[in-house]
Amino acid sequence: MFLYREYRMKPPLSIDEQINLLMERGLIADYGQLKETLNHISYYKLSGYFYIYQDKTTNQFDSDTDFRDIINLYNFDQELRKILLGYLHIIEISLASQISNHFCNRFQTSTPYLDNNIFYSDDKSKFDEFLCSVKRKINISKHHEFIKHNLNKYKNLPLWVLMEILDFGNLFYIYGGLPKDIALDIAKTYNVDNIEYLASILESLRILRNKSAHNNRVYNSSNYPSMYLSKNANTILNRNLSLYFMPRKVFFIMTVMKYILDIIKPNNNFKYEIDKIITDYEVDVKYMGVKVDVIPNWKDAAIWSV
Repeated sequence: MFLYREYRMKPPLSIDEQINLLMERGLIADYGQLKETLNHISYYKLSGYFYIYQDKTTNQFDSDTDFRDIINLYNFDQELRKILLGYLHIIEISLASQISNHFCNRFQTSTPYLDNNIFYSDDKSKFDEFLCSVKRKINISKHHEFIKHNLNKYKNLPLWVLMEILDFGNLFYIYGGLPKDIALDIAKTYNVDNIEYLASILESLRILRNKSAHNNRVYNSSNYPSMYLSKNANTILNRNLSLYFMPRKVFFIMTVMKYILDIIKPNNNFKYEIDKIITDYEVDVKYMGVKVDVIPNWKDAAIWSV
């Protein structure tokens, strides 16, 4: 990758200069605590939690903004990511199982992903791209005993073995290349109307998973891909969700996630864990995408109320 030389970038600031800048902008803080924090958490990483307390034009903090409020949000976000990752793993494992079972049994082969006649049959370039990705994954993981065993015995990995080293992004890619009838059967497993709806859900969950896994800010994150939901008002997962939650904001994605989780693992604790940290950290959910003027209590929305 070619990197351009620096051009009119902001000059780096020492930690003391960073502290002075924050205090000049009106942040209430203990100098020593602020310095200790910035020694271990970068200014840039923390800055994502400044915005709700700042004037968008001047960057001045609201008059009563205390550094402890920002650290509270930062700590909340850490806990939120842990919860999301744990439950996203449940969805990831379920999806891997669904793809493997449907795809292999439909064609009575353990390696359907190697056949371009049935996988990305209309797009050879995507098929080749996937195989390159798989080869890289296998090369990175070949030290695992179960990988060595299967390669030595079969030369290729059965799909259900390959699933053990693939991530959510790979599963999303596989789903996009499945024969339409298989993709629809999998969508129906999650009570989703059609392939496009499930594909859009998986894309958003993939991005949420990556943000959570790589310690990116999730709390007030936005600009997730547009999600296609059912027009059927009798289906709980329908476009009426946008009446209560802002599309492309994190709470909207979490709500759809709750819907999928309730199918995979009924009586899960996702709602209660989310409710607990929101309560414990006294977080204003409007910044997460809840339309509090329409639904003051997010738990009253249909998907969350069950």
